[in-house]
Amino acid sequence: MTVTVAVPLHRSRRWVDNVVANVDRLPAEVTEVLISDRTLEDDAAELLTARLAHDERVTVLARHEGLTWFEHYQDLVERATGDLCTWLPHDDDLDASWIPRLGAALAAEPTAWLAFGRVVGVRADGVTATSWQPRSIRPGLLEGVEVLDLALAQQAWQPFHGLFRRREVLAAGIRMESMGAYPGVDMTWALAVGLRSGWVSVPTTSMRKRYHDTNTHTTFRQAPGDHQRAALEVVRRVGPPGLQGVRMQLRARRATLRVVARHQVRRVRGGVARRIGR
Repeated sequence: MTVTVAVPLHRSRRWVDNVVANVDRLPAEVTEVLISDRTLEDDAAELLTARLAHDERVTVLARHEGLTWFEHYQDLVERATGDLCTWLPHDDDLDASWIPRLGAALAAEPTAWLAFGRVVGVRADGVTATSWQPRSIRPGLLEGVEVLDLALAQQAWQPFHGLFRRREVLAAGIRMESMGAYPGVDMTWALAVGLRSGWVSVPTTSMRKRYHDTNTHTTFRQAPGDHQRAALEVVRRVGPPGLQGVRMQLRARRATLRVVARHQVRRVRGGVARRIGR
């Protein structure tokens, strides 16, 4: 099996040292590293070209094309040559065991298309743990309703960071693409993969995700229930046929109604509290 690691850049000069350290840690299983900057708002691509010139696996793509972040990710998947692929954001860190253990998990579950490890939240220094930590997900093969429930609970972003079977995902027509105004393309993509093939959770390896003021997700805006509505649309598109699919759609609809109802209750309570306080 060949493995591609795709590193999308955007205003990445701050993270050049981090990208270099991650690439230097990548194991021999990785056969291709695609580093790509399509906005060219700084000289990160130029710096990385020079600093990683010793690594024959590395290709740096640098040209202004004005792609959205998810179009950029999709383009890298299509350009990659590896049987397996993973995305590595410029500000995150992978354990040295990430690729080998996730690859082994996929080999052990030949019908699954994606394996992922534990995500640890850290501050910008890459060391200090954040007070909030991502939800723990049980180990092993996750399928069907379990995948859907994790997505409805807004946890599908964790599998998104995993290692996936590139050719199978592309052949199935699963793409990083917008679903209207909903910004969580990473979650809808991962849910689509999970519904088609399942996810394999491997908490014995981990990645560190930095939380800071320039994270892409800080620009996302969504109304209560938008995430669950997007999950419902994914179920409609790629969910199982027949009664099982209908039940999944009903489950997503109920989750949407619960989220919207809770929001309305909070608004009413807040309004009452403000009136009492006058």
